Amino acid sequence: MLVAFIFTAFFATAQKTERTIVKAGDDIGQAISPTGHYRFAEFTEGTVTMRYGSKSKTRFNYHICNGEMQFIDAKGDTLSISATEYIDNISIGENAKFVFADKFYHEIVGETPAIKLGKRIRVNLENDRKTGHGKSDPSGSQMQLNNVVLAERTVALSYDIEVLKTTSYYWIDSEFRAMPANKKNLLKLVEKDRQAKLQSFIEQNKTNFDSEEDLRKLLGFAATL
Repeated sequence: MLVAFIFTAFFATAQKTERTIVKAGDDIGQAISPTGHYRFAEFTEGTVTMRYGSKSKTRFNYHICNGEMQFIDAKGDTLSISATEYIDNISIGENAKFVFADKFYHEIVGETPAIKLGKRIRVNLENDRKTGHGKSDPSGSQMQLNNVVLAERTVALSYDIEVLKTTSYYWIDSEFRAMPANKKNLLKLVEKDRQAKLQSFIEQNKTNFDSEEDLRKLLGFAATL
């Protein structure tokens, strides 16, 4: 049992999945977040900082479902950011910050000079329509459902669906490489002579790698080594 516990802590994937049934006629967006399909209730003033130093200000919002960072251009049109490989970070409002690492945006929830803790939310939709016998009707694909959701912020369907929202955490290094926020990967990012203290902290505090609060505390301790 002890070996199993150590193995689990070492390779934990730092993610959790929430399942919500959205009844026919209800707004799908409310099952995704309090602000619907977007991270913020409205497009909010922010700054994009490029890796070569230049900065631009405009109103941004992050679309949770399709994983795109969108902005309002000078004409008032809503566009998605391109050339993501040149982005250092995007700050939105007073506290939110995003980086683009390994093909995805990550919201930064903890940070040291060498390591960032990023959060990413993925949303999958499954058809939960029932037949006359009370069983799920397989007609209608997941892709069709995704298209409906992404086209509008408020969608009312004539049948129930299941929303699966997975929140994952990642360590992000200075080279913008993202890796699951588990013990094994964190040890890779610290010097060998500091690893013993880090392991002791994890054991003494019974760090839960599915908990954002625990991961932030762990990263904060790592910064003191």
